[in-house]
Amino acid sequence: MPAYRLLSLTLLPALLLAALTPAAAATTAEVRAAQDYTVTRLLQVKPDRLAQPKEITPNCVANPIPTSPQGPQVMTEVSRTAGDRFRIVLWRQPCGSAGTDAQLILTFVPLQGSPLICANDMELRQGAITSDDFFLTRDPSGANIDTLCGPISQTTSVLIREVDDTFTFDDDLAFSFVYEQDSPTPDVVLNVPAYDASQYPGGGMLSSPQGVNSGSYYDPARPGEGIFVEVGRAGGRRVLFVSWYTYQDGLPLWIIGNVDFPEGATSVTVPMLTFSGTGFGPAFNPAQVVSSPWGQATFRVISCNELSFDWVRTADGLSGSYNYVRLVDGLLGTQCQ
Repeated sequence: MPAYRLLSLTLLPALLLAALTPAAAATTAEVRAAQDYTVTRLLQVKPDRLAQPKEITPNCVANPIPTSPQGPQVMTEVSRTAGDRFRIVLWRQPCGSAGTDAQLILTFVPLQGSPLICANDMELRQGAITSDDFFLTRDPSGANIDTLCGPISQTTSVLIREVDDTFTFDDDLAFSFVYEQDSPTPDVVLNVPAYDASQYPGGGMLSSPQGVNSGSYYDPARPGEGIFVEVGRAGGRRVLFVSWYTYQDGLPLWIIGNVDFPEGATSVTVPMLTFSGTGFGPAFNPAQVVSSPWGQATFRVISCNELSFDWVRTADGLSGSYNYVRLVDGLLGTQCQ
């Protein structure tokens, strides 16, 4: 891990998404040094490099970025000090309808302490080129200039925002990811193979939700739980509605949401709500219905009878990913290609 210079710079809070909090192994001085160094690097980047995220595919990944890896994964565990240990997982999420493009995601899982995660400790190697000119961002759109550099206390996923003037990193091709360690500890090297769409459900091909995708879906490994999805129009708007039938504390729980989405979108994120406050039958009073924000869910259509369902609960950051199949073989009177 390279030594950091303590710089007398004023930190830019909007650029640093991780809070400056004491960590079990990384001292406050170490965290401040890493963040100062990161801000210095950001200030040296040409504005056009920050304005044009090179390897971030807009609308491919949900916000927040999923923390439950799917598909092929490359991972290892890293120990920076005696009280600072974490897991690195590199994985890809297919993008678009052609199945030829994917978004690289880095997921960091704290195993001991609150490890310091910062791109200053990392390199990318592709072909004959080695580059450390990149940052870690939790903004999946690539529209905002920010970077993750600080201790983490929960599983965190990021994208690589690459800003090298002479090198264009292609996250669909094979590459090596290097986590630099203090000598004499050897660097950690993860060799990541090229993206192979055939290793993903539906061959990595995604389509935009359509009316024929409406219906009931479930995971055969989790019978007794599932979702109902309706895709339709409200005036000139394209709308996706979902009702998730699950459980909490031994009782049934319905989690419901809807959202407008643009034509052609292959990933749709829906704010999810729970409802309470009234009674059954004659006791029902719509004025007593109370809605409470729960979290969000992201949908991707894999085929006529299959979709992926990623969710995250706001209260505690708990998240999960399921591949759901249709409860019946298809809808009468419709044809899905």
